[in-house]
Amino acid sequence: MWDWRIATGEMIYSPEARAIFGFTPDKPITLEMVRALTHPDDVAWTRAQSERARDPAVRDETPYEYRIITPAGEERWILARGRAIFQDRDGQSVATRYVGTIQDITARKQAERALEGSEARLRLALGAGRMAVWHADAATGGLSHSPELNRILGFPDDARPTLEEVNARYAPGELERARVGGRKALARGDRFAETEMRYIRPDGESRWLLIRAEFQMGPNGAPKSAVGVVLDVTDRRDAEERLKLLAREVDHRANNLLAVVQGTVTLSKAEDVEALKAVIVGRVSALARAHQLLAEARWEGADLRRLVEEELLAFSLGETARVSIEGDEVALPPAAAQAIAMALHELATNAAKYGALSVPAGKVRVAWRRDGGVLRIVWEEVGGPPVATPSRRGLGTSMLRRALEGPLGGETRLDWRETGLVCELELPLERAAPEPEDA
Repeated sequence: MWDWRIATGEMIYSPEARAIFGFTPDKPITLEMVRALTHPDDVAWTRAQSERARDPAVRDETPYEYRIITPAGEERWILARGRAIFQDRDGQSVATRYVGTIQDITARKQAERALEGSEARLRLALGAGRMAVWHADAATGGLSHSPELNRILGFPDDARPTLEEVNARYAPGELERARVGGRKALARGDRFAETEMRYIRPDGESRWLLIRAEFQMGPNGAPKSAVGVVLDVTDRRDAEERLKLLAREVDHRANNLLAVVQGTVTLSKAEDVEALKAVIVGRVSALARAHQLLAEARWEGADLRRLVEEELLAFSLGETARVSIEGDEVALPPAAAQAIAMALHELATNAAKYGALSVPAGKVRVAWRRDGGVLRIVWEEVGGPPVATPSRRGLGTSMLRRALEGPLGGETRLDWRETGLVCELELPLERAAPEPEDA
């Protein structure tokens, strides 16, 4: 208890009040002593609260909290309740005393701060994990609400959707499947259930939700409510689907690659075993480089520039000035990447043996562009030995034409100019793209 005698400034404190503030049992207490112990940040507004209480037109009796610093330096939280006592003087109502109680609420404030910190960490964890806690009442159809749950379900943070509204947004058949799973869990005596369901948000976006629930049973043995968590696992599901597609694509492309290798080995010829080995190794290496680029891009498309660089720089002996590469960014479908890798290998091998790359001054320029759905690549050699049109088609020329033509519908044009070979390659990228069942 405390009693402020306003006229004299004297403060009468009970023994318990003195103990809270740290005052000695017998020392007189003044208003100035009390304010000296009040936390500096709380002095102004506690003074304002006192003035409102002593204003006869207001007479505010609202409880208020503030901090004190005891003589021992300890910070404490105080809950104060007070009422001013008024007397009439010369026809006016004047506050003569201000009396009330104080309570040490330090422990409560510390618990509140700890709880707030715990709740903040929980909200952070739920947000980082794209997770929300929920509670559903079977009897009333009520559903708990939180900003985290609303964000996952696609509602505004302050919305209060009912359980019926949420259930109506699951994809056809999903809710029935989940209920069957729940009934099976209860039949086994298991109060826990887990399922993944496709959910359609109010904006039309489809998401995958992982729902874990614990059933709370009523007296009749039937579930009266359920509590659990919901997680948005759309990214994980998408990643799993991509991995499945990738596995099928790799399997399909590996079979294709083996067929191409088999054909390459069958068609390759040379004067002796060592020469044949070099030819086969070179062609298979070209396919391997294309395969590596496709694998890095998850079989979604090999970068044409990197494919050209990988093939040509191996023949330029590190002299990059001898090779000029020009063209926009193009992602090649797997079949096109393999075909162009083989074609570039044949051209580079020929240039290294007989053409521009066989002499120090020779240079090669590779440029490309897209005309609609057709990719056009120009290979041009300059500075090499004098060139004459061959009298017959060699194996390298046959391999070059075979790489792009046939099922891919490509075309190869060779111009044996005196200054150097010019080769134009055309490939319809649509025909080289994978069929839907391969994707």
